[in-house]
Amino acid sequence: MFSLIMRLVTWNVYIADTDPDSLEFWRSWYMKIYYPTHTRLDGLGTGVLIGYCMQYFSGFKRMVHQNGNRLFLIGIGLLGISFWICNEQVSKEASVFGFTLVAISYGFIVLSAVSASSFFSNKKSYITAELAALSYAVYLSHKGIIHLVQVLFEHFDLKTSDNICLLVCLLGCLSGGLVYRFFIEKPFAGVKYRVLNKEK
Repeated sequence: MFSLIMRLVTWNVYIADTDPDSLEFWRSWYMKIYYPTHTRLDGLGTGVLIGYCMQYFSGFKRMVHQNGNRLFLIGIGLLGISFWICNEQVSKEASVFGFTLVAISYGFIVLSAVSASSFFSNKKSYITAELAALSYAVYLSHKGIIHLVQVLFEHFDLKTSDNICLLVCLLGCLSGGLVYRFFIEKPFAGVKYRVLNKEK
């Protein structure tokens, strides 16, 4: 609720009177709404709340384990509503309510994924397991990689807003995640465990 209110205030103060087709609009939107932590706590808050409830409320945990597929359908339904509201990214509704709705939608899907009664619980996928393991590395590196791809495309007078650029960005982010995981994350994790074992 705090982030939602902050986005509403930010929209009214900094963005509402700016031309949506101008560079200033997008600069303000990204700098004032998209990037700041205080306007983007929805996803973090949803995840923390789910973790807390699963850990400390047995009734909530039991409900989750008994209704896995229902939770998934609710999440997908809410996600559809979220995409409909966020279809026009420059709208006030998308900017103020979109992040919260998307976070809650994926929250229901996460609850379904950890539910013992969900169809997810019977599925083991090497690909999705590897993608999950790469997700944090991709998150840490994706912004810089996307920027580099766009600069490269602009240098060769190629479009930066088409599907080819999107595909190259996706492949670049996955490659960057792999490099980060195997050349930074894993070696330093090994150093950490060696240090901790020596201290024991």
